[in-house]
Amino acid sequence: MNNTFTIQNQQKFELFLQIAHKLNSKHITPVLAGSLGLFRIIGDIRKANDIDGLLPDDMFVSRWQEIQQVLGSLGFMVDPDHIQEFNRGSDRISFLSYGDVQKLTSIDLSSSGNLIETTIMDTCFYELPLPIQRAIYAEGLKNKWRKARKEHEDNELIAAIDNYLS
Repeated sequence: MNNTFTIQNQQKFELFLQIAHKLNSKHITPVLAGSLGLFRIIGDIRKANDIDGLLPDDMFVSRWQEIQQVLGSLGFMVDPDHIQEFNRGSDRISFLSYGDVQKLTSIDLSSSGNLIETTIMDTCFYELPLPIQRAIYAEGLKNKWRKARKEHEDNELIAAIDNYLS
């Protein structure tokens, strides 16, 4: 395990907790996904370059302005090229909807048992079970853009999930 990765990933996770705490104050509970989500469950595989979050579909319609205000209060700005992505210096968080995951994997995250509720220091968030995370990476590689740019990294993450589950 690379201690530099551990420190960087822990700092990113602490930032996620700050964001989740602020969202919780608006009765919004995000899902931690991506390589940072894997870090939480199986430890360091590689450096998490950003924070990937998931939100229920209705949040992108009825509550999106509130979410933007919460992130703005933490110094994040909407990326003009990616409306669901926010930047603050080198920090980046992006959100996908549950529906985006369902289109990719046919998994309905709102179904019972598909999310793990976690609370740390009065901050509530959800985590994805490893089989769902694996499905997201595996199905994502069917996309030509993702395969061209992320095949090595995604295959590394899939192998780490498989190794952990075996």
